[in-house]
Amino acid sequence: YLTWMVLVLMILFDVCGELKQLYEEAKDNNWNPCSYFKSIWNILDWLNLIFFILMISRKINLIVAVQLVRQHAAARYNIYSDLRAKANWLKPANYSNVDPRLEAHGHFGGMDQVTQHFSMYDKMETLSLNLSDISLFCTLTMLFRFLKVLDFQPKLALVSATISKA
Repeated sequence: YLTWMVLVLMILFDVCGELKQLYEEAKDNNWNPCSYFKSIWNILDWLNLIFFILMISRKINLIVAVQLVRQHAAARYNIYSDLRAKANWLKPANYSNVDPRLEAHGHFGGMDQVTQHFSMYDKMETLSLNLSDISLFCTLTMLFRFLKVLDFQPKLALVSATISKA
């Protein structure tokens, strides 16, 4: 959690730096903030910051979803009636007071709980996949920001100038 807090602080400092740069650019151009966004590098900076913020929010949502699963899910669900039976050991358990001949209408203990928890598992999987996607986009935009910083070296400046012209 400490490294995530450091990351949040660094992102906040970066947002403040970009806002300061936006202010100075607008002040130099008759208070026109659109002049700041004429540079592709500034747009990439903001895209990267947006991806960072989305990544952190998805990570927090994933942590909350995992905690919810830990609170409500069990380590083992009693789905089968008897796993030590000599035959028919995959027969579902029926814990209902209904006539045993009507097993289709019975309460099947653990299986009912598992199906109720599927929505939590599905949400957790979706959040995990979203976090992976956003992390990828965050990494790609960070790579482009890295090229912007390496503008001082002539051969790397050619790469960043090519990307800027494209």
